[in-house]
Amino acid sequence: MSTGPLADEKISAIRTARAAGKTVAQIMEELDLSEPTVKKYSKGVERPTYAPLNADIVKAARNDYAEDRTTTVMQLSERYGGVDPLRLAMALKGQIYGSMKNPRPFAALRPEPELQDFLRQRT
Repeated sequence: MSTGPLADEKISAIRTARAAGKTVAQIMEELDLSEPTVKKYSKGVERPTYAPLNADIVKAARNDYAEDRTTTVMQLSERYGGVDPLRLAMALKGQIYGSMKNPRPFAALRPEPELQDFLRQRT
């Protein structure tokens, strides 16, 4: 673990990661920092809260995604009350809520740079 004063870049990385929803343990491992350090610099940073995702939302979002080729997962996330975009993407691909009967299975999602950026922040 690092010692001495923390660089502004690391402080910013802690705050960004925490705001993206990463846990203290994930940040500690990723940045090679101690728990007290991560907690100190992430204090006051709000973690995102998302509306619950359910089968009805997934079904409606899958229909919207299939019918409108310009809509994105991020837009659908907002449209359906602020659900977690990554969980919604998993649901669209059938990775969760897989028992749903849907005539249009999704093997993959359309390329979405904004969703990829969001994923990089969270993982």
